[in-house]
Amino acid sequence: PPADDFSLFDERVHPMRPGASGTPTQQWMPDVSCVSNYIRSLTQSARMGAEASVVALAYIERFVSAGGFVLDENTWRRCALTAWLIAAKMWDDDCLENREFADLFGHDHDDLNALEMAFTKSIGYKLSITSAEYARYYFALRSICQATTESFPLRLLDAELEAKLERSKHAVSGAARGRWADWLEQADLSRSV
Repeated sequence: PPADDFSLFDERVHPMRPGASGTPTQQWMPDVSCVSNYIRSLTQSARMGAEASVVALAYIERFVSAGGFVLDENTWRRCALTAWLIAAKMWDDDCLENREFADLFGHDHDDLNALEMAFTKSIGYKLSITSAEYARYYFALRSICQATTESFPLRLLDAELEAKLERSKHAVSGAARGRWADWLEQADLSRSV
């Protein structure tokens, strides 16, 4: 997408909360502690599973790697908020919907919807995570936590987590096909005219 599509993630243009000024209170690149506190607040308040953090980290890297997005002091919070919102939806069985999430954190519901749409479109709607990707981001996150003496509540990828990733991959595929997913699985389309 064109670079101007990413202005939605810039707090100078779109403040985090409705009615706030367009100038964020923080104008410097955050340190690990600041980011960690923000993420902890998100995950604990929204009751996200710890594994959602691994998935969100993968999403952020996909987003930045897609090109054109600059992760900086003005964009990191809205990017993180969106990545964790989507990760919770993809990973957690019991997650908040956008309206509940917006109400909990004092954000605008339409703003969250727009962020989610821009983010997922930018990563080409690639929301599934392979076991290898999960392991890669798990170890990256663990290294960050060990370097900063933060607690690390995640368990290593095991058969149960691997099965959940596989189910998630199929669910994403089915969701992309919408309510016709089951019918399309059973239909013999090779005979259609």
